[in-house]
Amino acid sequence: PKEGPSAGIALAVGIASALTRRRVHCNLAMTGEITLRGRVLPIGGLKEKMLAAHRAGLRTVLIPKTNEKDVPEVPEKIVKDMTIIFAEHMDEVLKAALVGGEELLARVPMPPRTEPGVETEPEPDADQRPAADIPTHVTN
Repeated sequence: PKEGPSAGIALAVGIASALTRRRVHCNLAMTGEITLRGRVLPIGGLKEKMLAAHRAGLRTVLIPKTNEKDVPEVPEKIVKDMTIIFAEHMDEVLKAALVGGEELLARVPMPPRTEPGVETEPEPDADQRPAADIPTHVTN
């Protein structure tokens, strides 16, 4: 993991909250990087982040599933005192973080999840591609 992007899921949840007008659970800390396709990636410094959340009085933390292996580094007293939610994808994050998130996402069709590098849509046939001499965007 690299330093810096670990607020990705928190920012995405904030945007989703604003767009859907759904509150974020106020007792929840969250950390995780996200990809453009919504995969939740591991973060560094889990122990320090969980200690800070606990110190702030938060008792639920949402973290990347791939960081589950790092939980033993966190003091046992802190782990026992907190609820840890593991997430692999942003739909899981939104369901856990937003008030009514489960019900909200039940109405939204989710695209199929794919492995990294796997295309979800076939390449268009030659007759469906724009001709090289036809502009595909407007420039000012």
